[in-house]
Amino acid sequence: VGIGTTGPATALHVQANAVSGAVTIQNANASGWASFDLRNPAGTQVGGFGYGNTSASSFADKIYLYSNSKDIQFSTDNGATAHMVIKSGNVGIGTTAPGAKLDVMNATWNVWSARFAESQGKSGVVLGNMAGAPDYGGTIYLMNDLGATMGATRLRASYSGVGTVGNPNFAIDRSTNGGAFGTDPSLLTYTNSLTINGNSGNVGIGTTSPTNILSLGNA
Repeated sequence: VGIGTTGPATALHVQANAVSGAVTIQNANASGWASFDLRNPAGTQVGGFGYGNTSASSFADKIYLYSNSKDIQFSTDNGATAHMVIKSGNVGIGTTAPGAKLDVMNATWNVWSARFAESQGKSGVVLGNMAGAPDYGGTIYLMNDLGATMGATRLRASYSGVGTVGNPNFAIDRSTNGGAFGTDPSLLTYTNSLTINGNSGNVGIGTTSPTNILSLGNA
């Protein structure tokens, strides 16, 4: 069917020559959706996108894209490359199998995997443990490739030990064992290399309980 064209290229082809949109989708029922439903050859709904009206039972007053247990893939080269994938609640950039809420994989040498900048005001990344115990803090793992195995350095701010509210300890820990490359670094075993006491500001190297401005242990 061609609307505005005598040579339809698909089952429904709408062509316009105007500054406004070519097609308008509207649902006048306040509990309904102005939507497109996507179905497989068997007629089973696999996803959709649209707008939920203000009293809709889901997606109320939201523009949405959803799937029924299917991956959602974004691509700019006709599907040849999965530039971004949403899979099981995880978002992958450069990977089709994200293993974390945000998983960024860069296969290009000498190109940054991520950059955070601000033209005005402050810029940065906030890490925290919203669940609370045991450490009440944020952690960064810096992984390194040891060939067939992987080690890591762990940076963390926590209230465990002598840190108190508003004055967390800061620690640098090193892994003492290796895992297969790509292993979850939180599963490795760590020993402390440096600690800054959150209450006093004392620095400990080889000790987690510095009693002086600089305390050296024998670890």
